[in-house]
Amino acid sequence: MPGKKRTYQPHVRRRKHVHGFRQR
Repeated sequence: MPGKKRTYQPHVRRRKHVHGFRQR
């Protein structure tokens, strides 16, 4: 399947869940 190459995301820039962690 030549059109099914985009099933995986090579490098997803995910944040390390620092939502309100360094806001104190």
